[in-house]
Amino acid sequence: MKEKIFKKRSVNPNLDHLMSLFGNETMAAFINGHLIIEALLVQFIEHKKGNDERLSKLNFPTKVKKCVELKYFDVKTEAFLLMINDIRNNYAHNLGYTLTFDELFLLAENAGQVGIDFSDETIYQDKKLSKEWYGEYGIVQEIFQNTAMDLSFKMESHSGKFIFC
Repeated sequence: MKEKIFKKRSVNPNLDHLMSLFGNETMAAFINGHLIIEALLVQFIEHKKGNDERLSKLNFPTKVKKCVELKYFDVKTEAFLLMINDIRNNYAHNLGYTLTFDELFLLAENAGQVGIDFSDETIYQDKKLSKEWYGEYGIVQEIFQNTAMDLSFKMESHSGKFIFC
């Protein structure tokens, strides 16, 4: 896995910045993607352990760890999923955090290294073209769509079925 470069950056609150958050498509896509992955993690755990309302109370890293313990993922996938969570935490807990394209490209590189299947390897192999063709929003969308799809295939390989609702 590549080294993390996700730095916490905060700013003092000001009205212009606060209002700009409502139109931040990249942040919205990232947080929604994180929520989808987290819901899928719960489905993995429930597949082996059964329905348990307490699962919703577990934090994201604990859910990932349980999936590793249940042999759904290896440690490289665990590290990739925890990178996603680090970024989500930066958005959630650091006012003014702005995800850079460099950080997104690093995340895409790590996705490629753990075997997330992209239809176009440019997204994680050619930084210049990736930025030009996908941009921040597009790379977030691709990472989460393809990660969710790969997780669904992994569930099927364990005789399970994802329920997207």
